[in-house]
Amino acid sequence: MQRVLGVAGLACLLAGAFVGQALCVDKVDNGADIDIWIQINPHTLIIDGPGTWVTVQTDISCGTVNTGSVYLGPVAVAWTKANSRGNLVAKFRQKDIEAIVSAPSATLTLTGAKKDGQTFSGTDTIQVKMDQGK
Repeated sequence: MQRVLGVAGLACLLAGAFVGQALCVDKVDNGADIDIWIQINPHTLIIDGPGTWVTVQTDISCGTVNTGSVYLGPVAVAWTKANSRGNLVAKFRQKDIEAIVSAPSATLTLTGAKKDGQTFSGTDTIQVKMDQGK
């Protein structure tokens, strides 16, 4: 597997070198051309709880992405934008994500394609809880 490190991946490797331990967990090769860093928010998803969106931050340049190709698991992206660094931020309807996860946790993979045809993916794990008020 060829590894392409973004700024976040490089920072993680450097941090591990400075503290003398590995802070990064190697991602599973899922066949994508490019392995990207992602972070899913909220980190704890409350089923039937408050909120409208699940947001995925990435380290891939938004301008290079075919935004219509972006999925979180089987769920198509609702809308995208670039963050202050120009990286892709993808928004998914929370109810759609709630339908594909269960407690106590879920590992979700963001997939997509760049405009040049290269595919990319990144994985993150979130906690999943039931709304205690219902």
